Amino acid sequence: MAKHCNSLLRGLRGRIGNTIFYRNGDQDCIRSYPLEYHDANTPEQQKNRAHLTVALRFYQQLKETLLKEVWKSEGHRLKTNGYALFMKKNYHVFTPEGKIADFSRLQIGIGRRQDVNNMTLSIDPQDKVTLQWDDNSGSPSAKATDRLIVVVLYGNRSFTPVVLDKLPFLREDEIATFSLQRKKGIKAHIYCFFASQDDKYFSNDKYFKL
Repeated sequence: MAKHCNSLLRGLRGRIGNTIFYRNGDQDCIRSYPLEYHDANTPEQQKNRAHLTVALRFYQQLKETLLKEVWKSEGHRLKTNGYALFMKKNYHVFTPEGKIADFSRLQIGIGRRQDVNNMTLSIDPQDKVTLQWDDNSGSPSAKATDRLIVVVLYGNRSFTPVVLDKLPFLREDEIATFSLQRKKGIKAHIYCFFASQDDKYFSNDKYFKL
């Protein structure tokens, strides 16, 4: 039963699948929970540990932003915690080589707030983005005052999410604009969702690639 210690694991506790997060002295560690004995250093197990470390590295970046509350809120509703829920939803999109395999399958916004209807995106030559959508605030879990949150992952720094959580746009506005900050040729992956005014309730995200 192997253990692996890493500063990226700081504060994580519990079990995901056959992986256990725990504290050993002054170090945060992980170890496998095998059903039977296996060599702990096979290439496959080393690959699995590398895969997990990559996913954890991305999650640690979320913890420095409002996104920590997004996952914590939905985790609480589902009687789990934010990091366990994030790993359940997103572990598969990362690779052991330190990359995001499929940005369209990465979930950034999550929750039971009403999703937006018919959101579209356009961009002008100056990299100004325009979002448009239908106001569906008459739905039971959507309010006109829900505010727009945008998260951008740039292709050259995809593990550094840029969270635009101070945009002045509400669900009832049906339109929003913001500018990208990137060099020519750099891809941008954009995730848009809505939050209640008190930042307690969130919707799932809508993904765009530019």
